[in-house]
Amino acid sequence: MKIYLTFDVEEWMLPEDYHVESKHNDNLEFAEKGCQKLLEILDRNEIRSTFFVTGYLAEQKPRLVREIHYYGHEIASHGYKHVSLSSLENGEIQKSLTNSKRILSKITRSPIHGFRAPNFSFCSEFFQLLLDSGYTYDSSVHPAIVPGYYYNFKEPLEHYRPLKDKPLLEIPPSVFPGIRMPISWIWMRNLGNWIARYGVRANIKKRDVILYFHTWEFVEMPKVKGVPFYISRNTGSSFLQRLDKFIKEFKDIEFGKLEEAAK
Repeated sequence: MKIYLTFDVEEWMLPEDYHVESKHNDNLEFAEKGCQKLLEILDRNEIRSTFFVTGYLAEQKPRLVREIHYYGHEIASHGYKHVSLSSLENGEIQKSLTNSKRILSKITRSPIHGFRAPNFSFCSEFFQLLLDSGYTYDSSVHPAIVPGYYYNFKEPLEHYRPLKDKPLLEIPPSVFPGIRMPISWIWMRNLGNWIARYGVRANIKKRDVILYFHTWEFVEMPKVKGVPFYISRNTGSSFLQRLDKFIKEFKDIEFGKLEEAAK
């Protein structure tokens, strides 16, 4: 069993349900600066990870995408823009899937195998659309219970084939078994490393552990009136140090890229 660190690289957008206008929306610098810091930490610890990148960001920051790839990390798709797929028609979803894949492949000169939907959003025909677009794995189904966001308490915790005998593999982010509580992102950042630590130990003997973050979290984020405190709390160097400490604590477990799990 392995630990897979995954990072979403996206334009910073405030969720629509906050009903807040912000000059920071569509900002790419947060993601870029956080990514630069992450690459140093990962390289120092000899860790290779998966970065889910939006096509829009890749078009604006192709050098950043090439740098991530140069360091040996996997580049996967996060759609064209950071927009929930549930708000799009099937034709728009298909366009986002194919365009982002094409953009990333052209920049890296490598095939793109994986996808993660913005906000872990998906629709009933989502998996077939992924398969039709040439993806071999997905990491969009978060098997978590988070009131107001996720009620996926019946979804599998292990990797599975969402289309039965077809080759697409679903690789879900990890949660605490039973209570289905997430163990990474804002939970690890606001509650501390203990939640990720116990989450790893609760899973690692039975299944791989997939942790997810956003590269902008590793930059000190501005506080925006009307946005919950936990969105920007403990971002920047403090969270970078926590991640570094977490990696060192689990050095006895192999870390990897999601494309390895999909083979």
